[in-house]
Amino acid sequence: MHAVRSHRRPTQKKTRIGWALGTLIGVVGAGAVVAPAAFAASSTQSTLGPARTISSGQSTTVTGSVTSGSAPVRYANVQLQASTGNGWAKASSGRTFSNGKVHFSIHPTRSTYYRLVFPGQGIKSASASGRVIVRVITDKGREVVKTAASLAGRPYRYGAAGPSAFDCSGYTQYVLKKHGKTLPHSATAQARYGKSVGRGSIKPGDLLFFGGGGRYSHVAIYAGGGQMWDASTSGKPVAKKKIWSNTYTVRRLV
Repeated sequence: MHAVRSHRRPTQKKTRIGWALGTLIGVVGAGAVVAPAAFAASSTQSTLGPARTISSGQSTTVTGSVTSGSAPVRYANVQLQASTGNGWAKASSGRTFSNGKVHFSIHPTRSTYYRLVFPGQGIKSASASGRVIVRVITDKGREVVKTAASLAGRPYRYGAAGPSAFDCSGYTQYVLKKHGKTLPHSATAQARYGKSVGRGSIKPGDLLFFGGGGRYSHVAIYAGGGQMWDASTSGKPVAKKKIWSNTYTVRRLV
């Protein structure tokens, strides 16, 4: 007798394979099946720096960058955010260059923390940098000069200590009082206050005393750049002018 071979099982196997291939082709044709790796989210890293310390009134620049792995994230919209009492708020916005970097010019009026935020782009995920502080140090000397300049044009009057008119020591007395320093109304007496400063170390806001031998006939406020603010003499209002004599000593009170 010859063995009888059944063709039933192979037929079922071919049917299953044909059905599976047909289904797969139909789904792919409909666009429902994609290569997962090609569309996986790509993580990013945002950085910002450096931390800086500046004087009040100054501007500075911080630089951020966005990368994905070792590659820069080019031409991406980013945001510089500043820390507030209520969280983070937009301080500026920009766009990365071809190297993934972006620069922001800022003018903080107080010490502030900043961060860079990349909101995401295409398959690239969002990211935020760590916080970076920009410290603002008040330049007390320059604040004194600002106060002195605010009184420009006030007339000179002997014995006057402001605010409508001044003589030399009345002027310096009035200006320094605005910054917490109490001085007598006399150039010679004022020269006993603060600390002595060499001319090579003179800074805006220092007091200049003209005279010698412990007696001084005039006092002014150093403005920087070889100039000073003073109330000089009758008929000449408070003004900024070039230092007119080499016979002076310097005292620093702020």
